[in-house]
Amino acid sequence: MCDASDVTLTDVERLVSEPKLARWWSQPGFKEWFRNQEEFREKAELMAFLAMDAMESILISDDPRMAGPKAAMIKLAMEIASKMPTKNTGPEKYADAKIGDMDRKQLEEYIAKHVKLLPSTSP
Repeated sequence: MCDASDVTLTDVERLVSEPKLARWWSQPGFKEWFRNQEEFREKAELMAFLAMDAMESILISDDPRMAGPKAAMIKLAMEIASKMPTKNTGPEKYADAKIGDMDRKQLEEYIAKHVKLLPSTSP
């Protein structure tokens, strides 16, 4: 309905009939808890912890049927811990190096082609 950071006590009082709400609203941390702008990040963190627990149960399993999933979990665990080399082992290439070598005509063509990727400044 609106951005959670904009929710005021008056907004909440219109929706919730709780006589103690005004007192709670004035207590440090209550507004932040109520607005809970971090819910998505917190849920994502929870899912990551649950996934790691599931990975752990697969990795410590002696069940031979878990050999395939175990191999996949080992690879994933190594990637998560940044213990595997990246596939792109060459030097990084930046667009500005390519752009710096362009003449005026090439630069104008490049800008015309990519201008739609720029964020809009109009309301």
